[in-house]
Amino acid sequence: MKKTLLISLVLMLISSVCVQAQAQQTQAKVSSEHTAIYESPDIESQLLSTISKDQQVVLIISDGEWSLIEISGQRGWIKTKDLNISGKSAEKKVVLKDISSERNTKKNTRFKTLEPGITAGVNLTGLYGDDVGVFSDQRLAYRFGGVLVYNLNHKFAILTGLIYSAEGAVYGHDPEDDIFKLDYIQIPVLFKFTFTRFNERSSAFLTVGPKISYLVTAETVSENSTFDQPDIRKLNFGSSAGIGISYIGKVYKHSLELRVGTGLQSINDELNELDKKNYSLSLMYSLFF
Repeated sequence: MKKTLLISLVLMLISSVCVQAQAQQTQAKVSSEHTAIYESPDIESQLLSTISKDQQVVLIISDGEWSLIEISGQRGWIKTKDLNISGKSAEKKVVLKDISSERNTKKNTRFKTLEPGITAGVNLTGLYGDDVGVFSDQRLAYRFGGVLVYNLNHKFAILTGLIYSAEGAVYGHDPEDDIFKLDYIQIPVLFKFTFTRFNERSSAFLTVGPKISYLVTAETVSENSTFDQPDIRKLNFGSSAGIGISYIGKVYKHSLELRVGTGLQSINDELNELDKKNYSLSLMYSLFF
């Protein structure tokens, strides 16, 4: 009889501990788009990933400004103000316990995230090199396309995409002068370095790297006629470098970048001995999903 009573008490104790453990697993929802998950409660720590609005997470602990959450078996820190518990703010402390071990998450733990987006902007382009005196003005044109950012960590990323870039130059200085059009499909492969963070949502970055350009249009456009330029190289290699700012909004991530580009090969094919190269100055706005 005493043995049976003892077993019953042990089972009741185990059941009570399980219920309490489950009660500590507070369910919460993310209240902001592109909420950043950090390795430790510090915006200068490693960025693990970003999560979308209304995504369900398990709230493990909140120490006021920061909260430790778990999603898909991975843990990280987010700002408490970006959490809702049953429609209420999670800024009140939920669980009190020693959090020092959670702050010392292993340094080699990270998520790798992809950020697709679209981009559009303006180009100011021209030519330099041999016999470019006839091209006395730059062409003001446009660029647009799709972009993809692969985040290595919170500072470094790889940026690529598929861009339609209208380039070339102008014969003379008047609006009626002929336009030498060189339009390309470009694939940049740029290293992106976030060198400063203004706050948890905005930052400044640098980009640098090569680009591959495939010629789709080579023609001279005058007031009354258009004729092709047959001796232009189809495939051209170049380089780019830029500086920009980014901002994580409530729904989308935005960036504005000023980028310079130059051709590393002559625009003319091998049969033409003149060495002319492209250069460009571009202002681009990008929207990431």
